[in-house]
Amino acid sequence: MRPENHKSYLPAVFHITTERLRTMSRKLYVKGMSPVITTIILASTILACVLTAYMQMTGVLMAQSQHLEFQQARRVLTSLADIIENSIYTPGSSGYVKFEYTSTRPNLVRTGLTMTLQIVNLQDPDDNLTVTIPINVVEMVGGFLVNTHHEVLLGNSSILAISPLDRLARVQAIQSNGPKMVLDFAKFKVVYTGRAYLYEDGSYNEYNVIEVSVVKVSFGQVRGVESLVAKNIGVDSSYSTRFSNGTLQIRVDGYEIVADDYSVSRSESITSDVFQGFDPSLPTIIYVYVFQVEISMEGL
Repeated sequence: MRPENHKSYLPAVFHITTERLRTMSRKLYVKGMSPVITTIILASTILACVLTAYMQMTGVLMAQSQHLEFQQARRVLTSLADIIENSIYTPGSSGYVKFEYTSTRPNLVRTGLTMTLQIVNLQDPDDNLTVTIPINVVEMVGGFLVNTHHEVLLGNSSILAISPLDRLARVQAIQSNGPKMVLDFAKFKVVYTGRAYLYEDGSYNEYNVIEVSVVKVSFGQVRGVESLVAKNIGVDSSYSTRFSNGTLQIRVDGYEIVADDYSVSRSESITSDVFQGFDPSLPTIIYVYVFQVEISMEGL
């Protein structure tokens, strides 16, 4: 029975029960059973029917409650993603999302997996850059009566983004060993920003400019389960480097956050030819920004 039909269920049960009790009463009267025994039998039957209806109603209401909590978990994780992405350019900033659940529980998961960005000059393979980041995710696990299907609710499934409008965050619904809402930042964003002139050795030199962005998630303390707190703990730009002229190959080796243990490997690659305006005859400056965010759980 669908949860929304529970209002019409109880009257139907009692209507059927009443008709059966009348029939039973007539049969018992015909057989000459005493009124006391008849009353006990009828009362027991009514009690059994009421308990059955109550259990059915309780199950329907519990399923509704767990489903509603699971949908609220989506809003919690998308709000947390917004907080993180809005604060990555402000070191020291933080924000939090409160929640109160009975069946849905949050998990901070260190997957033990990593994703790696490799940029190689195809004209000079020794001219390369490698950045490796751990993959950590935030889960909201739904109740045992919740059923869902795989759906990307925020962001997209790519692990290599090239548009300035692409989001680094991704929120997905997953049905794998139970229903889950999962927030991850298992993605590199590589954007061509144009050309720049740098004054070097008494003259101006022209460069292609590429910016690489990634969020490195770490976990802090767990002092409760009533709120998720995200804090920007700094930006690491030590990977920034320069490449000589040539076409660049950009590759990301990572994982799809869809399996129960998140271990489905995935790779994506492009060349710098996809960037409109990129000139392979010019050297390239690559700025890498590793935004470091710490997520913790706090009590009231």
